[in-house]
Amino acid sequence: MHTKVKRALLVLLALALLVGTSTTISPLQGMREKYDLTNEPVKGISPQLALGTQVMGWARGIVISVLWIRMEALERQGRFFELVQLADWACKLTPSIPRVWDIQAWNMAYNVSSRVRWLEDRWAWVRSGIELLRDEAIPTNPNAVELYFSLAYTIHHKIGQEDDYAHPFYKRELAREMHELLGGGGDKETLGKFVEAPGTRRELLQDDDVRRFVADCAQYGFDIVEDFFLLYRDRGAVREEVLKIVDQSFNRDAFEKVAAFVRARRLRDDYSMDPQYMIKLMERYGPFDWRSPFPHAIYWASRGLDVLAEREGRFSTTADAFGLPQPYTRAELDEMHGDRETAFEFQRVRLERTIYAALQSLVAHGRMLVDSEGDVLYTWGSDYRFAGATLEFFQRALDTWGARYQSSVSTAYRHFLVRGIVEFHFMGESRRSRQYFDLLQEEFPLVLADISYDEFLQRQLREHMHGLTYSQARRQTHTLLVRSLLYMGYGELDAAGALEEQARFFAENFEDDEGLSLRERIPFGELKQTALIDLLAGGMGQIPDEVHENLRAQLESEVGEERVAQMLREVEEMRSRPMRMQELDERFMVDPTTLPSWAQ
Repeated sequence: MHTKVKRALLVLLALALLVGTSTTISPLQGMREKYDLTNEPVKGISPQLALGTQVMGWARGIVISVLWIRMEALERQGRFFELVQLADWACKLTPSIPRVWDIQAWNMAYNVSSRVRWLEDRWAWVRSGIELLRDEAIPTNPNAVELYFSLAYTIHHKIGQEDDYAHPFYKRELAREMHELLGGGGDKETLGKFVEAPGTRRELLQDDDVRRFVADCAQYGFDIVEDFFLLYRDRGAVREEVLKIVDQSFNRDAFEKVAAFVRARRLRDDYSMDPQYMIKLMERYGPFDWRSPFPHAIYWASRGLDVLAEREGRFSTTADAFGLPQPYTRAELDEMHGDRETAFEFQRVRLERTIYAALQSLVAHGRMLVDSEGDVLYTWGSDYRFAGATLEFFQRALDTWGARYQSSVSTAYRHFLVRGIVEFHFMGESRRSRQYFDLLQEEFPLVLADISYDEFLQRQLREHMHGLTYSQARRQTHTLLVRSLLYMGYGELDAAGALEEQARFFAENFEDDEGLSLRERIPFGELKQTALIDLLAGGMGQIPDEVHENLRAQLESEVGEERVAQMLREVEEMRSRPMRMQELDERFMVDPTTLPSWAQ
């Protein structure tokens, strides 16, 4: 056969084979997506790096191995700033490996943040770690349950807990962000408006009133839709003509529609949060204030549980589709870990533990006092509205968790019941306190050992005080009084009364180890006046005028107007001279984030 003919036949054969194989690409791609085997490049990276992730082939594995070896060396040496850059490259080269993203986020939120001094810089690194998980890692790996856990844990632990001395600053900054975004704490009514808001600007402008309102602002060069948060942040930067249009009463409804649209869009686009899902969680657990970190931890842990449920649903069918045996039979799992154990038990328990830890934190110190600008005030108090949801969560965990997790949840449940007995007693809710005592008696009879409710309550109170020094007990009494007075200033009299009762109990019942000197008794009345003066004189940060007036009236009713004026003058004189560091340390417990502005 002639050479040219052979070549022509081979070309035709090659084309036929290409056409034939092209028909299999779509089914194969469908299988890759169905079984989570896709490896697409991360959106938004440079063209060179995107090309490298797809074309480097076997060489990419060598580069990644070298990066990992270098990253481990830098981690051992504590050179975290250099590690961040290498980890960023590793994320881009291996976007489908969740562990790489997890390491990078941890380094930013924990290792690097702890190496910088200024609070603003620390917060920037913590927030960058959170945003990396939320905005890049999870969208790239939406089925990676471990990333949802890492995000929820970082928010709960790094911002919500007190291991980092800068935690009050983190809480304040998060509260400010969410206050601006949601226009407050994000109650169900507000979120409902977000759900109903149009999905696009074009849909928004189909409303005649909104279209007219936007046009009126636009004639002065101000786009009320795109520049909404500038108006919210700094009215002084907006032209007076625009402010007059915004403040006109007949534009109120149009303004609210624009606000709902802009805030809903930013919530979804910049924070990857769904207002409908937020409402769902509030209906299940309680009235979240989304300026607090704990609802955010619950949100992302709950998202992770949803993803895990989908993975569990695909688990068996995927194995069957490929003709693979199940990793373990039900009998094998029961033998290894006891009854109720499942293949994904560990991942589910980690996520649920994060939820119940956040719920406990809400009960213990989840109540915020926030001013009109979104600034968190000095005190964080208990919020017993979440006690019922926390109790139900513990009971559900006892019914559903595998045997190897029963001990830890049982211990946490017992401690929660004991705390509830004491806390509800101080709140004046004797019925709920006794209800928790009955539950403790039913679930953990050995703890009570035939002791009565009153005897158990007194024993718990005295055990708590026994471990305190005089200065610790005095400081705790003062802290309870400050919180009580702030609640009083805000008109929350029940909470104020409960906290004052706790403070009085400490003052009247505390005895040091030597236990005899009257000089070592806690002076309740003196501490209450000191707390009032601290608040009125700005020693605990600025408080709203209305709260200030309420507290001043309270103090004047106790000691008289002339004495109050004299005490405030004395405080002003003290503030006019520099305080020695020893005085600052003793008064504010060294933590620089608790210093008022005049002492920083």
